[in-house]
Amino acid sequence: MNPIICAFIKGIDRAGVKPAGISIVSDIPFEPELVKELGVDFFHTIRGRAIAFGTGLKLANPELKVVPFVGDLMTIGGNHFVHSARRNMEMLVVCINNFVYKRIADQLAPKVAATFSAYSTFESPFNIPHLANSCGAIYTARWTALHTE
Repeated sequence: MNPIICAFIKGIDRAGVKPAGISIVSDIPFEPELVKELGVDFFHTIRGRAIAFGTGLKLANPELKVVPFVGDLMTIGGNHFVHSARRNMEMLVVCINNFVYKRIADQLAPKVAATFSAYSTFESPFNIPHLANSCGAIYTARWTALHTE
């Protein structure tokens, strides 16, 4: 099973949140069978729009636990992230960053280190938790695939 989904399931169990009260919004294609087993509502959106879609869900139903799973957050959809953080939309944004994409939609990807590739960006990557904090987000955290236990 996908290690990200496994970590998410463990988190739901430990928090005691009922899956029926969770909506996952993603611009990353997860296997439908995998999401179906979770027992949550799942919405797949176009690239970079998961947070905007999640904002609409949260405004329509403030009691809902909205969890956008996003990939290349800061190139396409970064504006939605900034505004969601500064408005404190109470969403858990899971940004899956594997530092693979050097260019997205013919733009340099701002999350890839300059040393990653000779033909990558010359700027330092965004520090996403620090960006969220500077926008006023209440809680931010960072973990890696090694921190799934």
